[in-house]
Amino acid sequence: MRIMAQLEAREVPLHKVFCSDYDFRIPDYQRPYAWQPEQAQQLLADLEEAPPAGRRRALLPRTPPV
Repeated sequence: MRIMAQLEAREVPLHKVFCSDYDFRIPDYQRPYAWQPEQAQQLLADLEEAPPAGRRRALLPRTPPV
């Protein structure tokens, strides 16, 4: 039986996520995915709606309109 490493979550400033402190590896099955302008616009809208620093809210996924 393979034992998986425990995942730990913590808050870090956004600029730290994109610096050399982190090494992101994208699995092969996700590499063909490419964002369209709509996904980039949604990300920017989500960031604009984010609460100010120091305020927390639940991170819930957005569901597409039906």
